[in-house]
Amino acid sequence: DIGGFSTMQKVIFLSRLAERSPLSTGMLAALDSVYQLTNHRNCEVRFGWLSLALKSNYMAATGAVVDMVSTQGRMKYTRPLYRLLHACPDGRDIAEQTFLRLRDFYHPICARMVEKDLGL
Repeated sequence: DIGGFSTMQKVIFLSRLAERSPLSTGMLAALDSVYQLTNHRNCEVRFGWLSLALKSNYMAATGAVVDMVSTQGRMKYTRPLYRLLHACPDGRDIAEQTFLRLRDFYHPICARMVEKDLGL
């Protein structure tokens, strides 16, 4: 049970799971249902969860990915999430359309790097 884990323990747990990805949709749905990871308030935990979800092609987390890249512009989170979303079979168009809509929201260096990552 990770409910009592500290933030750092949750981040490490999620990164260890990501090393073993892809995980099944059922397993990811169960984790999210029990621990509410998609809407977690801590940015580090949320980023770890969304990275794991995208590596596993768990598209139920797509809305939360778009929300995260829409509400904060830190390159630490933004670039990896865009790259992972872009790599998902059903995520390519979402990543490109989201970036084009939000390009001016990001710092110019971040925008150029993401644009390059997405091949735009």
